[in-house]
Amino acid sequence: MKNEFRTLEKSVIGKLSVTSFFCRSFSPEELQAWDKICLEEMKKMEEAIRYQIFHQENNKQLLKYISANQAAMVRILNHLYALFSSAARMVPNKSQFTLLRMGQQLAYKLEDFLGFLADDHPELFNFDRYCSAFFHQRMADIFSRQIAPVQTYLEEHLNNPMLASLIFEPYREFIHISIRKYTYRKIKYLNTLLEQLQQLVDKKLTDSELRMELFMTIIYMNYNATNLFVACSRLIAKTCYEHESTKQQLHYLHLIRKIITQVVPAPKLAFRPERPSLQKQLKQWISQEITYLQTKLDLNQDISLETPLTDTEIKKLHTHLSVAQLACVLKIYMETNAIKNENISEVIRSFAKLVRTDNSRNISEDSLRIKFYNLEHATCERVKELLRRQLDYLDNV
Repeated sequence: MKNEFRTLEKSVIGKLSVTSFFCRSFSPEELQAWDKICLEEMKKMEEAIRYQIFHQENNKQLLKYISANQAAMVRILNHLYALFSSAARMVPNKSQFTLLRMGQQLAYKLEDFLGFLADDHPELFNFDRYCSAFFHQRMADIFSRQIAPVQTYLEEHLNNPMLASLIFEPYREFIHISIRKYTYRKIKYLNTLLEQLQQLVDKKLTDSELRMELFMTIIYMNYNATNLFVACSRLIAKTCYEHESTKQQLHYLHLIRKIITQVVPAPKLAFRPERPSLQKQLKQWISQEITYLQTKLDLNQDISLETPLTDTEIKKLHTHLSVAQLACVLKIYMETNAIKNENISEVIRSFAKLVRTDNSRNISEDSLRIKFYNLEHATCERVKELLRRQLDYLDNV
Protein backbone atom coordinates (compact mmCIF):
# COMPACT_ATOMS: atom_id res chain seq x y z
CA MET A 1 0.00 0.00 0.00
CA LYS A 2 2.82 2.41 0.87
CA ASN A 3 4.34 1.83 -2.59
CA GLU A 4 1.11 2.94 -4.32
CA PHE A 5 1.05 6.17 -2.35
CA ARG A 6 4.75 6.83 -2.85
CA THR A 7 4.37 6.39 -6.59
CA LEU A 8 1.26 8.56 -6.65
CA GLU A 9 2.85 11.30 -4.57
CA LYS A 10 6.05 11.20 -6.62
CA SER A 11 4.17 11.50 -9.88
CA VAL A 12 2.02 14.33 -8.55
CA ILE A 13 4.73 16.31 -6.81
CA GLY A 14 7.33 15.56 -9.51
CA LYS A 15 5.15 16.68 -12.41
CA LEU A 16 2.91 19.21 -10.68
CA SER A 17 5.31 21.09 -8.42
CA VAL A 18 4.51 24.80 -8.38
CA THR A 19 8.08 25.79 -9.24
CA SER A 20 8.61 23.48 -12.22
CA PHE A 21 5.04 23.55 -13.53
CA PHE A 22 5.25 27.06 -15.03
CA CYS A 23 8.78 26.70 -16.34
CA ARG A 24 8.19 24.15 -19.05
CA SER A 25 5.72 22.59 -21.44
CA PHE A 26 4.65 18.97 -21.42
CA SER A 27 4.57 16.69 -24.43
CA PRO A 28 1.45 14.66 -25.25
CA GLU A 29 3.40 11.53 -24.30
CA GLU A 30 4.29 12.95 -20.87
CA LEU A 31 0.70 13.93 -20.25
CA GLN A 32 -0.54 10.50 -21.24
CA ALA A 33 2.08 8.77 -19.08
CA TRP A 34 1.25 10.96 -16.07
CA ASP A 35 -2.46 10.31 -16.43
CA LYS A 36 -1.87 6.57 -16.80
CA ILE A 37 0.32 6.40 -13.68
CA CYS A 38 -2.27 8.29 -11.61
CA LEU A 39 -5.13 6.08 -12.78
CA GLU A 40 -3.19 2.88 -12.17
CA GLU A 41 -2.00 3.90 -8.73
CA MET A 42 -5.48 5.14 -7.75
CA LYS A 43 -6.93 1.80 -8.80
CA LYS A 44 -4.30 -0.12 -6.82
CA MET A 45 -4.89 2.12 -3.79
CA GLU A 46 -8.66 1.62 -3.91
CA GLU A 47 -8.29 -2.15 -4.29
CA ALA A 48 -5.80 -2.29 -1.42
CA ILE A 49 -8.04 -0.32 0.95
CA ARG A 50 -11.17 -2.25 -0.02
CA TYR A 51 -9.26 -5.51 0.49
CA GLN A 52 -8.22 -4.37 3.95
CA ILE A 53 -11.80 -3.35 4.82
CA PHE A 54 -13.35 -6.66 3.87
CA HIS A 55 -10.53 -9.05 4.88
CA GLN A 56 -8.83 -7.48 7.88
CA GLU A 57 -10.01 -9.20 11.07
CA ASN A 58 -8.00 -7.08 13.50
CA ASN A 59 -10.11 -3.93 13.78
CA LYS A 60 -7.42 -1.99 15.63
CA GLN A 61 -4.90 -2.58 12.84
CA LEU A 62 -7.55 -1.72 10.26
CA LEU A 63 -8.30 1.62 11.94
CA LYS A 64 -4.59 2.44 12.02
CA TYR A 65 -4.20 1.44 8.37
CA ILE A 66 -7.13 3.51 7.10
CA SER A 67 -6.19 6.52 9.22
CA ALA A 68 -2.61 6.53 7.88
CA ASN A 69 -3.77 6.30 4.28
CA GLN A 70 -6.40 8.97 4.87
CA ALA A 71 -3.62 11.32 5.99
CA ALA A 72 -1.62 10.54 2.83
CA MET A 73 -4.60 11.30 0.59
CA VAL A 74 -5.18 14.62 2.39
CA ARG A 75 -1.50 15.48 1.91
CA ILE A 76 -1.75 14.92 -1.86
CA LEU A 77 -4.96 16.96 -2.03
CA ASN A 78 -3.33 19.85 -0.18
CA HIS A 79 -0.50 19.82 -2.71
CA LEU A 80 -2.99 19.90 -5.60
CA TYR A 81 -4.91 22.73 -3.94
CA ALA A 82 -1.71 24.80 -3.65
CA LEU A 83 -1.09 24.28 -7.35
CA PHE A 84 -4.65 25.22 -8.36
CA SER A 85 -4.46 28.38 -6.22
CA SER A 86 -1.17 29.40 -7.88
CA ALA A 87 -2.46 28.59 -11.39
CA ALA A 88 -5.54 30.76 -10.82
CA ARG A 89 -3.26 33.80 -10.70
CA MET A 90 -1.43 32.88 -13.92
CA VAL A 91 -2.24 31.86 -17.47
CA PRO A 92 -0.88 28.37 -18.20
CA ASN A 93 -0.09 27.27 -21.73
CA LYS A 94 -2.07 24.55 -23.45
CA SER A 95 -0.05 21.58 -22.20
CA GLN A 96 0.11 23.02 -18.67
CA PHE A 97 -3.64 23.57 -18.71
CA THR A 98 -4.20 19.97 -19.82
CA LEU A 99 -2.04 18.64 -16.97
CA LEU A 100 -3.78 21.00 -14.55
CA ARG A 101 -7.16 19.62 -15.62
CA MET A 102 -5.87 16.07 -15.15
CA GLY A 103 -4.67 17.01 -11.66
CA GLN A 104 -8.08 18.44 -10.87
CA GLN A 105 -9.75 15.22 -11.99
CA LEU A 106 -7.35 13.28 -9.75
CA ALA A 107 -8.28 15.54 -6.83
CA TYR A 108 -11.98 14.86 -7.36
CA LYS A 109 -11.31 11.12 -7.50
CA LEU A 110 -9.33 11.24 -4.27
CA GLU A 111 -12.04 13.24 -2.53
CA ASP A 112 -14.73 10.91 -3.85
CA PHE A 113 -12.82 7.96 -2.43
CA LEU A 114 -12.52 9.71 0.93
CA GLY A 115 -16.27 10.26 0.66
CA PHE A 116 -16.73 6.52 0.07
CA LEU A 117 -14.84 5.78 3.30
CA ALA A 118 -16.77 8.44 5.25
CA ASP A 119 -20.23 7.37 4.00
CA ASP A 120 -19.88 3.59 3.75
CA HIS A 121 -17.41 2.96 6.57
CA PRO A 122 -17.79 5.78 9.11
CA GLU A 123 -16.45 3.49 11.85
CA LEU A 124 -13.10 3.48 10.02
CA PHE A 125 -12.96 7.08 8.82
CA ASN A 126 -11.26 9.62 11.09
CA PHE A 127 -13.79 12.47 11.19
CA ASP A 128 -11.68 14.41 13.69
CA ARG A 129 -8.78 14.78 11.24
CA TYR A 130 -8.44 18.16 9.56
CA CYS A 131 -9.88 18.02 6.06
CA SER A 132 -7.99 18.82 2.89
CA ALA A 133 -7.88 22.42 1.68
CA PHE A 134 -9.32 21.16 -1.61
CA PHE A 135 -12.43 19.73 0.08
CA HIS A 136 -12.68 22.82 2.30
CA GLN A 137 -12.84 25.05 -0.79
CA ARG A 138 -15.44 22.81 -2.46
CA MET A 139 -17.70 23.05 0.59
CA ALA A 140 -17.06 26.79 0.97
CA ASP A 141 -18.31 27.30 -2.59
CA ILE A 142 -21.44 25.23 -1.85
CA PHE A 143 -22.16 27.09 1.41
CA SER A 144 -21.67 30.51 -0.18
CA ARG A 145 -24.35 29.69 -2.76
CA GLN A 146 -26.87 28.08 -0.40
CA ILE A 147 -26.67 30.14 2.79
CA ALA A 148 -27.84 33.58 1.59
CA PRO A 149 -31.48 32.70 0.70
CA VAL A 150 -31.97 30.65 3.88
CA GLN A 151 -30.51 33.33 6.14
CA THR A 152 -32.53 36.08 4.44
CA TYR A 153 -35.75 34.11 4.89
CA LEU A 154 -35.11 33.44 8.59
CA GLU A 155 -34.15 37.04 9.32
CA GLU A 156 -37.35 38.28 7.64
CA HIS A 157 -39.64 35.89 9.55
CA LEU A 158 -38.06 35.86 13.00
CA ASN A 159 -38.83 38.58 15.52
CA ASN A 160 -35.19 38.30 16.59
CA PRO A 161 -32.95 38.42 13.46
CA MET A 162 -29.88 38.24 15.72
CA LEU A 163 -30.67 34.57 16.36
CA ALA A 164 -30.43 33.79 12.64
CA SER A 165 -27.17 35.73 12.48
CA LEU A 166 -25.71 33.62 15.31
CA ILE A 167 -26.80 30.38 13.65
CA PHE A 168 -24.94 31.25 10.44
CA GLU A 169 -21.82 32.67 12.09
CA PRO A 170 -19.76 29.44 11.65
CA TYR A 171 -20.65 29.40 7.94
CA ARG A 172 -19.41 32.94 7.43
CA GLU A 173 -16.18 32.06 9.23
CA PHE A 174 -15.86 28.87 7.18
CA ILE A 175 -16.27 30.64 3.84
CA HIS A 176 -13.80 33.44 4.53
CA ILE A 177 -11.23 31.77 6.78
CA SER A 178 -7.70 31.68 5.37
CA ILE A 179 -6.24 29.00 7.67
CA ARG A 180 -7.97 25.67 7.08
CA LYS A 181 -8.61 24.30 10.56
CA TYR A 182 -11.95 22.56 10.09
CA THR A 183 -12.30 18.83 10.69
CA TYR A 184 -14.40 16.52 8.55
CA ARG A 185 -16.76 16.18 11.52
CA LYS A 186 -17.43 19.91 11.70
CA ILE A 187 -17.97 20.24 7.95
CA LYS A 188 -20.32 17.26 7.98
CA TYR A 189 -22.24 18.87 10.86
CA LEU A 190 -22.55 22.23 9.10
CA ASN A 191 -23.74 20.54 5.91
CA THR A 192 -26.40 18.49 7.77
CA LEU A 193 -27.56 21.57 9.68
CA LEU A 194 -27.93 23.55 6.46
CA GLU A 195 -30.08 20.76 4.99
CA GLN A 196 -32.35 20.93 8.06
CA LEU A 197 -32.66 24.72 7.81
CA GLN A 198 -33.48 24.52 4.09
CA GLN A 199 -36.31 22.10 4.92
CA LEU A 200 -37.75 24.69 7.34
CA VAL A 201 -37.79 27.29 4.57
CA ASP A 202 -39.47 24.86 2.17
CA LYS A 203 -42.31 24.22 4.66
CA LYS A 204 -43.55 27.84 4.38
CA LEU A 205 -44.54 28.00 8.05
CA THR A 206 -46.19 30.90 9.83
CA ASP A 207 -43.86 33.11 11.84
CA SER A 208 -44.80 31.54 15.19
CA GLU A 209 -44.53 28.01 13.74
CA LEU A 210 -41.15 28.85 12.24
CA ARG A 211 -39.80 30.10 15.58
CA MET A 212 -40.87 26.90 17.34
CA GLU A 213 -39.60 24.62 14.54
CA LEU A 214 -36.26 26.45 14.48
CA PHE A 215 -35.94 26.12 18.24
CA MET A 216 -36.63 22.37 18.05
CA THR A 217 -34.27 21.97 15.07
CA ILE A 218 -31.24 23.42 16.83
CA ILE A 219 -31.96 21.17 19.84
CA TYR A 220 -32.37 18.14 17.54
CA MET A 221 -29.10 19.05 15.83
CA ASN A 222 -27.41 19.65 19.22
CA TYR A 223 -26.17 23.05 18.10
CA ASN A 224 -24.36 23.53 21.41
CA ALA A 225 -22.37 26.66 20.61
CA THR A 226 -21.96 28.82 23.72
CA ASN A 227 -23.28 32.01 22.13
CA LEU A 228 -26.36 30.18 20.85
CA PHE A 229 -27.14 28.79 24.32
CA VAL A 230 -26.82 32.30 25.77
CA ALA A 231 -29.13 33.72 23.07
CA CYS A 232 -31.77 30.99 23.61
CA SER A 233 -31.73 31.35 27.40
CA ARG A 234 -32.10 35.12 27.11
CA LEU A 235 -35.04 34.77 24.72
CA ILE A 236 -36.75 32.31 27.05
CA ALA A 237 -36.13 34.59 30.04
CA LYS A 238 -37.43 37.65 28.16
CA THR A 239 -40.65 35.87 27.17
CA CYS A 240 -41.03 34.36 30.63
CA TYR A 241 -40.84 37.66 32.49
CA GLU A 242 -43.31 39.31 30.15
CA HIS A 243 -45.97 37.29 32.02
CA GLU A 244 -47.35 39.25 34.96
CA SER A 245 -47.69 36.67 37.73
CA THR A 246 -45.13 34.24 39.10
CA LYS A 247 -47.53 31.35 38.49
CA GLN A 248 -47.81 32.29 34.81
CA GLN A 249 -44.03 32.48 34.57
CA LEU A 250 -43.71 29.03 36.14
CA HIS A 251 -46.32 27.63 33.78
CA TYR A 252 -44.41 29.01 30.77
CA LEU A 253 -41.08 27.56 31.94
CA HIS A 254 -42.64 24.15 32.60
CA LEU A 255 -44.10 24.23 29.08
CA ILE A 256 -40.75 25.09 27.48
CA ARG A 257 -38.98 22.41 29.49
CA LYS A 258 -41.58 19.88 28.35
CA ILE A 259 -41.02 20.86 24.70
CA ILE A 260 -37.24 20.60 25.09
CA THR A 261 -37.44 17.24 26.86
CA GLN A 262 -39.66 15.74 24.16
CA VAL A 263 -37.13 16.47 21.39
CA VAL A 264 -34.96 13.43 20.67
CA PRO A 265 -31.52 14.74 19.57
CA ALA A 266 -29.91 13.21 16.49
CA PRO A 267 -27.51 10.45 17.61
CA LYS A 268 -23.76 11.16 17.60
CA LEU A 269 -24.27 14.69 16.31
CA ALA A 270 -22.98 17.86 17.94
CA PHE A 271 -21.51 21.19 16.91
CA ARG A 272 -18.94 20.80 19.69
CA PRO A 273 -18.72 17.13 20.75
CA GLU A 274 -16.67 17.93 23.86
CA ARG A 275 -19.41 20.14 25.40
CA PRO A 276 -22.72 19.17 27.08
CA SER A 277 -25.67 19.01 24.72
CA LEU A 278 -27.78 22.12 24.12
CA GLN A 279 -30.79 20.20 25.43
CA LYS A 280 -29.02 19.44 28.72
CA GLN A 281 -27.74 23.01 29.13
CA LEU A 282 -31.20 24.52 28.57
CA LYS A 283 -32.94 22.00 30.85
CA GLN A 284 -30.49 22.76 33.67
CA TRP A 285 -30.89 26.50 33.20
CA ILE A 286 -34.71 26.29 33.13
CA SER A 287 -34.75 24.05 36.24
CA GLN A 288 -32.71 26.67 38.10
CA GLU A 289 -35.16 29.37 37.01
CA ILE A 290 -38.11 27.23 38.12
CA THR A 291 -36.53 26.65 41.54
CA TYR A 292 -35.96 30.38 41.94
CA LEU A 293 -39.52 31.29 40.96
CA GLN A 294 -41.02 28.53 43.11
CA THR A 295 -39.05 29.76 46.14
CA LYS A 296 -40.15 33.30 45.39
CA LEU A 297 -43.78 32.14 45.18
CA ASP A 298 -43.50 30.21 48.47
CA LEU A 299 -41.99 33.21 50.25
CA ASN A 300 -44.74 35.50 49.02
CA GLN A 301 -47.37 33.04 50.25
CA ASP A 302 -45.78 32.55 53.71
CA ILE A 303 -47.24 34.47 56.63
CA SER A 304 -44.90 37.16 57.91
CA LEU A 305 -42.25 35.92 60.34
CA GLU A 306 -42.97 38.95 62.53
CA THR A 307 -46.31 37.40 63.59
CA PRO A 308 -45.50 33.71 64.22
CA LEU A 309 -48.34 31.28 64.67
CA THR A 310 -48.94 29.58 67.99
CA ASP A 311 -48.97 25.81 68.32
CA THR A 312 -52.76 25.82 68.48
CA GLU A 313 -52.93 27.67 65.14
CA ILE A 314 -50.58 25.25 63.36
CA LYS A 315 -52.66 22.21 62.45
CA LYS A 316 -50.46 19.52 60.93
CA LEU A 317 -52.00 16.39 59.50
CA HIS A 318 -51.42 13.52 61.94
CA THR A 319 -50.74 10.08 60.46
CA HIS A 320 -49.96 6.66 61.97
CA LEU A 321 -47.63 5.96 59.03
CA SER A 322 -43.90 5.96 59.63
CA VAL A 323 -41.62 8.39 57.77
CA ALA A 324 -40.54 5.55 55.47
CA GLN A 325 -44.17 4.60 54.69
CA LEU A 326 -45.03 8.27 54.19
CA ALA A 327 -42.14 8.59 51.69
CA CYS A 328 -43.41 5.51 49.83
CA VAL A 329 -46.94 6.95 49.57
CA LEU A 330 -45.51 10.25 48.38
CA LYS A 331 -43.44 8.48 45.72
CA ILE A 332 -46.54 6.61 44.48
CA TYR A 333 -48.41 9.90 44.12
CA MET A 334 -45.48 11.51 42.28
CA GLU A 335 -44.81 8.60 39.92
CA THR A 336 -48.49 8.14 39.02
CA ASN A 337 -48.91 11.90 38.42
CA ALA A 338 -51.49 12.29 41.21
CA ILE A 339 -49.24 15.14 42.40
CA LYS A 340 -48.41 17.21 39.31
CA ASN A 341 -45.59 19.33 40.75
CA GLU A 342 -42.36 18.44 38.93
CA ASN A 343 -39.93 19.81 41.51
CA ILE A 344 -39.49 16.84 43.86
CA SER A 345 -37.47 18.83 46.41
CA GLU A 346 -40.27 21.36 46.80
CA VAL A 347 -42.89 18.59 47.22
CA ILE A 348 -40.80 16.84 49.89
CA ARG A 349 -40.25 20.15 51.71
CA SER A 350 -43.98 20.95 51.68
CA PHE A 351 -44.91 17.44 52.81
CA ALA A 352 -42.46 17.58 55.71
CA LYS A 353 -44.05 20.84 56.91
CA LEU A 354 -47.60 19.57 56.52
CA VAL A 355 -47.52 16.16 58.23
CA ARG A 356 -46.53 14.73 61.64
CA THR A 357 -46.21 11.09 62.67
CA ASP A 358 -46.75 9.26 65.97
CA ASN A 359 -43.04 9.45 66.72
CA SER A 360 -42.20 12.85 65.31
CA ARG A 361 -44.02 16.15 65.52
CA ASN A 362 -41.55 17.74 63.09
CA ILE A 363 -40.50 15.46 60.24
CA SER A 364 -36.96 16.00 59.00
CA GLU A 365 -36.93 17.02 55.36
CA ASP A 366 -33.62 15.21 54.85
CA SER A 367 -34.97 12.04 56.43
CA LEU A 368 -38.05 12.11 54.19
CA ARG A 369 -35.87 12.69 51.12
CA ILE A 370 -33.55 9.76 51.97
CA LYS A 371 -36.50 7.40 52.44
CA PHE A 372 -38.09 8.71 49.20
CA TYR A 373 -35.08 7.71 47.12
CA ASN A 374 -34.31 4.48 49.01
CA LEU A 375 -37.53 2.48 49.40
CA GLU A 376 -37.18 -0.76 51.34
CA HIS A 377 -39.03 -3.96 50.47
CA ALA A 378 -40.65 -4.24 53.93
CA THR A 379 -41.94 -0.67 53.67
CA CYS A 380 -43.48 -1.35 50.25
CA GLU A 381 -45.24 -4.46 51.59
CA ARG A 382 -46.82 -2.50 54.48
CA VAL A 383 -47.99 0.22 52.11
CA LYS A 384 -49.50 -2.47 49.84
CA GLU A 385 -51.53 -3.72 52.82
CA LEU A 386 -52.73 -0.16 53.46
CA LEU A 387 -53.76 0.25 49.81
CA ARG A 388 -55.62 -3.08 49.85
CA ARG A 389 -57.62 -1.96 52.94
CA GLN A 390 -58.44 1.29 51.15
CA LEU A 391 -59.63 -0.60 48.07
CA ASP A 392 -61.77 -2.87 50.25
CA TYR A 393 -63.33 0.23 51.80
CA LEU A 394 -64.15 1.66 48.38
CA ASP A 395 -65.73 -1.62 47.31
CA ASN A 396 -68.13 -1.40 50.26
CA VAL A 397 -69.03 2.26 49.91
